[in-house]
Amino acid sequence: MSGFMKKLISLFLVAVLSLSVMIFDAINRERVSESRSKIVMDKELMDYAMLRCKELAIKFSHDRPNGESFYSAFDRAYGEDIFTGSSSTDYVIEQWLQNSSSRKDILTDYYKSVGVGAVEVDGSFYWVLIFGIDKENNLIVDRTNYDVEANDSGLVSFKKSLIEARIRFGNTSLCKNNSTRATISFYNGISYTQIDPSSVTFDSSNKNVCVINKLGKILGLEQGKSTISVTLNGDNYPFLEQDFYVNGEVEDVTLNRSSYTYYRTNKSGSLKLSARVTPYNAGNTRVTWKSGNNRVATVDSNGRVTMKGKGTAKITATSVDSPRVSDSCTVKVVQRVTGIKLNKNTISLKKKKSYRLKATCSPSNANRRSVTWKSYNTKVAKVDKNGKVTGVKKGKTTVRATACDGSKKYANCTVKVS
Repeated sequence: MSGFMKKLISLFLVAVLSLSVMIFDAINRERVSESRSKIVMDKELMDYAMLRCKELAIKFSHDRPNGESFYSAFDRAYGEDIFTGSSSTDYVIEQWLQNSSSRKDILTDYYKSVGVGAVEVDGSFYWVLIFGIDKENNLIVDRTNYDVEANDSGLVSFKKSLIEARIRFGNTSLCKNNSTRATISFYNGISYTQIDPSSVTFDSSNKNVCVINKLGKILGLEQGKSTISVTLNGDNYPFLEQDFYVNGEVEDVTLNRSSYTYYRTNKSGSLKLSARVTPYNAGNTRVTWKSGNNRVATVDSNGRVTMKGKGTAKITATSVDSPRVSDSCTVKVVQRVTGIKLNKNTISLKKKKSYRLKATCSPSNANRRSVTWKSYNTKVAKVDKNGKVTGVKKGKTTVRATACDGSKKYANCTVKVS
């Protein structure tokens, strides 16, 4: 399509006459306060101002999106002021009056008539003043009857070479059997304006990969690439094209660990699990995390596991795209001994006499509360596996009870033999 051909597109818009009238009244109040004569609101100028509001949504400039200057397209238009960025009439008129050029247009006696445009397009407000130098009574607007024609109020003419348009996807890619929407937006230099899809025809170059309906809804069918094209109604060639990808479904989720044992002491520990999703180009590689026993271990949305208490918990990562695909890590939390207390810290024995030491391990819920016994000088005293200490000969030694769970906790007893 030639970039110099004029084309029409339709916008989602609301023409707001009440706001136009409020701006018009504010202009005359300012003119009267400056001892100027009142200006009249002209219906033809107002129609043109409304059109210019729509055009600003496509290209925010005094040059029209079809390449014409604002005044050359309408011979009664002699001056123009434009604004966007607010829905407040007080703010808009204040900004115009603070601008020296706009203030001059509003207050000069050279202009006798004005058309005020106020249009909301895709959530943004656009404002236009079109001034005329004549004052014909048969063109003065009737406030009670004025309306914008609903059938063609959204049509705007443009040249492709003068505007910036793009296809915008709700998701840049899809998985099979999922859908998203394509919208056509014009960037006017300030914001994006979405056009009515009834102005265009959508097509997919590879309908085995995806299809697109007249409203721009895309349905993914098979893994692959297709080109989405947009053709203006009445044209034979697309004016926008963009590649679109449909990705395969998730086939497998693999965690970096299948099991983990945590030996808990006085502090809670943590573990970072990660999930590898295949194939690498799957459309949605996100996973959800869940603990099978939150009293033992919890897991956050990033796979960070926090140990809470003694026991076993299964931590599972499940594919968001394919919930049937998951992998698990079995986490076992073992409570270790944190301290040992003996029933005697010092004992005195005669040769060949015995005394049984008793060891108490804490906490009470430790997985393994047994101890091993050792005498550091068996020539003075010996100790058996049950903590029974027997004197051998005169002297002094130490008997130690050590936790069997690997915590390296111990307690000593001084033994004196006489």
